[in-house]
Amino acid sequence: MELFFRLVSFVWMVAVAASNSEQHLRRRRASPSTKLVLCHIPPDDPLSFHDIIISEKAAGKHLVHGDLEGSCAAHCTTLCDDGDIRTIDTCKVDDLGCDHTCIDGYRMELGSCVDINECVEGTHGCPNGYSCSNIQGGFMCDDIDECVEGTHGCPNGYSCSNIQGGFECNDINECSEGTHNCDTGYSCINSEGSFYCQDVDECAEGTHNCGAGSLCTNTDGSFTCEQACTDVDAAWILMQSASGSSPGVQIRNGLPVLCYDNYSTKTSNLAFCSDVSCSSVSLQTIDSGSTSGFGWDTNFVLASSGFPVVSYHDKDNGAVKVTVCSDAYCAGTPTAQKVVETGGRRISMVVDESDHPVIAHNSASSTNLKLVVCQDIACSQFTSIDLDGSGAFPTLKYAGDKEVVMSYNSGGNSIKLARCNIDTLVCNKYTVPVTSSIGSGYVPLQINGNGNPVIAYTTANNAGVRVIVCADSLCSSVESDAAVHSTPAAYYFNQNCLSLDSNGNPVVAYYDDVAKRNQVSFCNDANCGSTSTSEIGIGYAWLNIAMDSHDTVYVAHTAPSGGGLQFSAFCAN
Repeated sequence: MELFFRLVSFVWMVAVAASNSEQHLRRRRASPSTKLVLCHIPPDDPLSFHDIIISEKAAGKHLVHGDLEGSCAAHCTTLCDDGDIRTIDTCKVDDLGCDHTCIDGYRMELGSCVDINECVEGTHGCPNGYSCSNIQGGFMCDDIDECVEGTHGCPNGYSCSNIQGGFECNDINECSEGTHNCDTGYSCINSEGSFYCQDVDECAEGTHNCGAGSLCTNTDGSFTCEQACTDVDAAWILMQSASGSSPGVQIRNGLPVLCYDNYSTKTSNLAFCSDVSCSSVSLQTIDSGSTSGFGWDTNFVLASSGFPVVSYHDKDNGAVKVTVCSDAYCAGTPTAQKVVETGGRRISMVVDESDHPVIAHNSASSTNLKLVVCQDIACSQFTSIDLDGSGAFPTLKYAGDKEVVMSYNSGGNSIKLARCNIDTLVCNKYTVPVTSSIGSGYVPLQINGNGNPVIAYTTANNAGVRVIVCADSLCSSVESDAAVHSTPAAYYFNQNCLSLDSNGNPVVAYYDDVAKRNQVSFCNDANCGSTSTSEIGIGYAWLNIAMDSHDTVYVAHTAPSGGGLQFSAFCAN
């Protein structure tokens, strides 16, 4: 290649020299004695030009063959131009030669300038996010589309958007794009990089199809329609149990479950209602074979499994007895059925978060109040402590975190509150301030939404019913001590005749021994500022109530003169 450029240059210089020679010969006629300096350009090596001194007469031939008139220094730039745009041609005047170097982007190889491939050699300098494309004498930096090439690294839940020199990861809204997997009954909520499925509250949004008079209850992913409230006027549900007494009632899956003892057959029993109104029942005897029978404040709770746990007085042994059912209807052999401790009158029971029973009761003397803490579900091991030598009629509530709260009648003249840690068996007792003298009997207890006790009691001579709302968890002071019913009469009630409705307003049931009627008083606010009273019907003592989340009141009690057990369900409003 270089030789080609030299030949081209030589031909051009010869043509120039010939033209110059002809002009020179016309100007003057050669003189043999005159010496001239010519720039001699060898035909076979044009770049090896050099000065020669010859006679003027001989100059013509040299000029015709391409030599140049005058010193090569005057023609050096022209002589060194090899005609290649890739080279930088430099004339060396001093030693009459040429230097040829390559422009940027080229290198000299075998006498020629060749393109440097910066992309291959890694000398391009393109920043991250760009690819190198080689061009003659240089290179170009082209943006890499990482999104198309799949090299972006955006995590799941994000889409890739290309930008110059990089990319962006943008959250995918699976909800608006319809790519979520939320089932019917759930709404899709977009979150950064993902989404979550949130239950649709059809009841709150009004998208349910419950009919008029039905109550919509939201469930996870759906809803249920229930009859809002059922009024049942003194249903005689246990006609074959005319000798039934000491009833208790709990609500399981929206249906009443009752316990009672039968002093004629000397058995302890459960009754499972088939519907809210308990129009039919399934009876189950859980303990039999006693000579003296069972009773005196039969008390039961539902474990976290829904299986009944029943405590009652075993008259043969004069002791507390516990039956732990092994199934929902107590049809199988009980998990446990054992005598726990002697005494066992006026029994109250709860279970902790592990379903371990905790029992409060009076000893045989009916004056010593005791607390029994079971170490397992079957109460195979337990610890008993004496709580108060003058305490009676206890009501237990489980406050959580291994603490039980108990209200009881202390000596018939004061109400005591005990808070006991069932792990350490440390109990602290407090006297509840009251504005009226208290009567004998139970002082039922509930815990309100503030964690404060609410206590019902009868006044002296059982002449009135009042409700205390404590101002703190220890009941060191009270927010209210309000009369619920004060018509002169004798009032009696059991440990489970106080409840709180869905607004935290107290509801108390009691037996009016003068009118021979069972009555329920509803507080119209949390502090019983005013009340409304309903008469259930002819009844008797051993009155127990329960309320469901719809404020349906369920009442179980014994009928007078051996009339057996009665059950009522009615709306709190």
